[in-house]
Amino acid sequence: MTVLEFSIQRLRERRTLVMGVAALMIYFAHVYSYADLGTFGAFFTYANWGVDVFLLVSGFGICHSMAKCPIAREFYWKRLVKVGVPYLVLAVPFYFASDILVAKQGDWGLFVLDVSTLSYWLFHRGAWYVAMLVPLYLLVPLVDGFCRRLGAPVVCTVATVLSAAVALFLKAAFTDAGLALNVANVFQRIPSFFTGYLLADRLISGKSRGGVSVKAAALGSVLALLGWFLSRNTGCTSFIPALVIAFWVSAPQRLPFERFLELLGKASLESYLLNIYVLALMRDAFGWAGIVDYLVVTVISIVGALLLHHALEMPLKHLVAMIPARRAAV
Repeated sequence: MTVLEFSIQRLRERRTLVMGVAALMIYFAHVYSYADLGTFGAFFTYANWGVDVFLLVSGFGICHSMAKCPIAREFYWKRLVKVGVPYLVLAVPFYFASDILVAKQGDWGLFVLDVSTLSYWLFHRGAWYVAMLVPLYLLVPLVDGFCRRLGAPVVCTVATVLSAAVALFLKAAFTDAGLALNVANVFQRIPSFFTGYLLADRLISGKSRGGVSVKAAALGSVLALLGWFLSRNTGCTSFIPALVIAFWVSAPQRLPFERFLELLGKASLESYLLNIYVLALMRDAFGWAGIVDYLVVTVISIVGALLLHHALEMPLKHLVAMIPARRAAV
């Protein structure tokens, strides 16, 4: 029987590969919102766990980043360059096309809301993942400070419980779509980020104890049970399957198309953005719909993401190195 060995160290080594698998999951997740697949379409909703895998890996990487350089100014600059620049390169022309050119009456106010990601919180539209990253990354230096004082296990546990509690309360108190439910949708994903953050802290502090071996059949059973359970709750515990998926991908087995998945992992942000933007543009401007059209959109998005990431890679590295100098005290 096949045995898989999981370890935090291997997760660190194969982090880009995990991101590539998560990016591929997002493509599957968007199928059900674009093409009518009937009852079979419900299967693709489980691919939404790719978002939680992204957040887990993000938390993992952010913890390492703060351990190397805990200076808030440098952290903010790196996030602004690595996330903000690719986002603006894609978001500005897309929203100009959709809100100004394609719309019957150009709406510059909506354009500003869309580009700023405020439209997610108000109207549940646009790149919600980027909208979530803005407040999350703003809080990271504060979280890191608490972790240094109280310990990451305490801080991450409290943050996870509070996030789940806020999400459950908002979903119970508000039933109509609006700001409250948009906030709840973000809070229910936060536990995945802090799970990754805690894993990285355990590795950095030397408190992780090697790998854990699990039989593949047992892993499949656990995933099946989690899928059944999570389909009946609010999703606050979706960090569990994200954790299992991340460790499975990073286990010492050879995955098909690893080189492609690693490239996609490096371009995961561009891939996500191009997928939703090209999808929306083709649907609204040209009336595209159906599984064949979605496959065309997917190919366009992946190729475009890889090319754009390659074009931006060196300029972004130079920008990251140009950290604004701290002003001297007067």
